[in-house]
Amino acid sequence: MILTAFILGLLWGFLRKIPYSRLFSGEFSWHKFTRTLQRRFDSVFRKHFRWLFLLILSFIFDILRSQPFLSDRIGETSWFPALRITLAILQYGTMLAFLYRNNRKPGMILILAGSLLNGLAIVANSGQMPVSYIEKLFDPVAIEKISNAPHYFIATGGEPLMFLADIIPFWIFGWNMISIGDIPILAGIFLLAGYLPRRIVRPGAKKVEHPGGIEYTKMR
Repeated sequence: MILTAFILGLLWGFLRKIPYSRLFSGEFSWHKFTRTLQRRFDSVFRKHFRWLFLLILSFIFDILRSQPFLSDRIGETSWFPALRITLAILQYGTMLAFLYRNNRKPGMILILAGSLLNGLAIVANSGQMPVSYIEKLFDPVAIEKISNAPHYFIATGGEPLMFLADIIPFWIFGWNMISIGDIPILAGIFLLAGYLPRRIVRPGAKKVEHPGGIEYTKMR
């Protein structure tokens, strides 16, 4: 779902403000159109995020938390739940700090809010996200996958902060269960991806419109 939201956001970012009404008329410049797409593609790789190392650390903690070898080797120990909670706190703590540090970028506040809600549910449930069971949506294979996933489990209904868990049926190329926090996360990722191709207008820049109706930024 996250990948789908990101791809749709990128497409929106690349194709926004294109004069499609002139597409099949003599006023539309295909040359300028391709140049605009090239500039927007270049802009994706020119965006800068502060404290990127925090995001990398968050991914590392997530990988450690979700690896089966931890539960296979030390899952029976009394301190394993505390370790899983600690990894979840470190994962979401570093992620939230990164998102807050870059909160001026479009979508970041939404991603931060959703991540905070998901993090609360996961920490409250010993480092795992409860998934509500709906018989019509789950076949035996899906139930087995969830049961074997180290960072998810089938909820029984009495889990802490269950209203923040994966309790909402959502269809996107098949039925999934999402949480309340996933909704702002998906919206934020869409907005962030749409921002990436946008060219940043620096002070002293001048907008120029080609005959094809496509604006670009000319630097002084």
